Amino acid sequence: MAGETAGKVKKDEAFNNLKKRVDKIRQKVAEDHSEEEIKKKFSDIFNGYNWEKKTEGDEAAVSSLLSFAWSAFKLSFLMLLFVILVIIGSYIAVNNNPYLAKKMKNIMHDRNIAYIFARYMRKISLPLHAVVDLKKAQKWECLVQNPFYKPEEPSCELCEQPLEILDFPASSKDAKKVTESGEPTIIVDEPDFKNCRYNYTFLREFYYKNKADLDFSVCEVYGDRGNQKLEDFFKSSEEEILKSKMSFGWKNCRIEGARALRQLFRRPSFVPLMSEIYLEKCLFIIHRDSPTKFVLPSCGTSNCFIAQVHGSSQVTLTPFEDCKRNCSGTERTDLKVGEIFYYPDQPWTVTVEATNEDLSIIYRSDFS
Repeated sequence: MAGETAGKVKKDEAFNNLKKRVDKIRQKVAEDHSEEEIKKKFSDIFNGYNWEKKTEGDEAAVSSLLSFAWSAFKLSFLMLLFVILVIIGSYIAVNNNPYLAKKMKNIMHDRNIAYIFARYMRKISLPLHAVVDLKKAQKWECLVQNPFYKPEEPSCELCEQPLEILDFPASSKDAKKVTESGEPTIIVDEPDFKNCRYNYTFLREFYYKNKADLDFSVCEVYGDRGNQKLEDFFKSSEEEILKSKMSFGWKNCRIEGARALRQLFRRPSFVPLMSEIYLEKCLFIIHRDSPTKFVLPSCGTSNCFIAQVHGSSQVTLTPFEDCKRNCSGTERTDLKVGEIFYYPDQPWTVTVEATNEDLSIIYRSDFS
């Protein structure tokens, strides 16, 4: 009981102190305001000024938010439904109208559209790099194992007619149109290639200068010796390579190695500005008497080119097995240092051989 009494006394004292402070404030305010104004102000404060309006405002905000969320959901649902209907309608139309099927195929294979789509998809996926290491996806041959996917039969049209491999100066209008015709063509006087004279010794020094990036980016190594790393080949000097009649090469599949190789090999002028040069790049050092005959790996896209960096080579085009019945046969052409050989990804496999005693060094790349 004594404790309760003491607590009550303390509360009364606190209340009295608060009352005294309020009275002092009222006395100061009374100098500028009437008694009725003061009573009204205190009444508003202690009775909860404008609480009803604030509650109504909060309810209105919540109601507005729910309404917006519902509208957004309906809009998203309608957009998804529209996309599904467009896909179904396009599928039905394409399968019943050959003209639409041809138009749709042209749109799907339009390089400019594909490039713009790929560029924006990369921008959208950039934030994912902070959460997931997407670099590993570059090595995946197929992101989705689709049991309904069937590779298209190769187009044999280019090799069914007699082929004449023409050559054009890089600055000519004809050189700018080689990708439109899709026919194998030699480009001469390319500014960034006609003056480059990268021999084996230079490339060996370049390799050791950029060893970490190049080794990290190698996805395939080709050569006379099986199961060897790129470093194992570059340990040999040029004299040792010539004496052993050794050939080798490698394929780059990562951005680090691509950046290094771009220091040496710039974008050819005949490649359209809207085209994208792919990460996959190959470099081959070929001895004329080597037992290995290099069949170049397939292109990652529909356009490929070979640059003769050093020495000279003979390029052989052999029709695919599925095309040999209708095609005229193999085609051969010679490449001199500084020249670029453009060719489509089909209907030929491409073999490159050195044609003189010096090492032949070729650079292979492709673009969309």
